[in-house]
Amino acid sequence: MSAHRPRSLLLAAQALALAGLTIMLAPTPVQAQETEHIQHASTSCEFLFKGWFPDQQDPARPWDDRYIERNVNGMSHHRPPAPNDDTEHLVCGIDRFNLSNTSGLKDLDVRLYNPPNYQVGPTQVTCILSAWRNDGLQAKYVVMTTPPFEGTHRLDFGGALNQSIAYGTYSLECLMPQHIMMINMLRREY
Repeated sequence: MSAHRPRSLLLAAQALALAGLTIMLAPTPVQAQETEHIQHASTSCEFLFKGWFPDQQDPARPWDDRYIERNVNGMSHHRPPAPNDDTEHLVCGIDRFNLSNTSGLKDLDVRLYNPPNYQVGPTQVTCILSAWRNDGLQAKYVVMTTPPFEGTHRLDFGGALNQSIAYGTYSLECLMPQHIMMINMLRREY
C-alpha cells in the first residue's frame, strides 16, 4: 500500500482484508497542468505559394523552393512580388499534447522579425489561429494583425482561441510579406 495514505485508512484496509473483504484505494487525483512548448518555424511551417496549381502559375512569379529561406533564426520567403501584393501564406501545424482538451489554447505567441533598415520598411503581418474538428471542419478561428513594425515583434493571441475539440488539431496561417521572418511559436495548452 502507498506510504502516503493516512494510517487509519491502512488499518481499516487491513481489518477488512482479515474479514475477507477487499477495498481498492484510489490514487490521489492529479490536477491537469498546462503544457508549454516552443515550435521553431523552420521545422513546423510550410509556404503555400499563390499560383501553386499549374493552371494558376504566373511565369513572372515561379513557384519553387529557391525562394524559401530556412535557417536557425526561422523561416521567410524572397519570392518576387506580384503587382500590389508581396504576401505568401505560411501555414504551421501546432503540436497538441492534451488530446482531450476542449478549452483551446491558454496562450499563443508568435515571434516575427522584420530586418530594420531593409527594403521592406515597417510592415504588418496578419495571422489566423484555428481549432479544427476531427472531420476537417473549422471549430473556431481568431484573426490578428500586427501594427506596422521593424525588428522583432511578438503577436500575442493570449487565450482568444478558447474552444477546441477533443482529438482535433490547431493551425496557424500567416500572410507573410517578402523578407519577413517567423522565428517561432510559443504555445500554452490547458
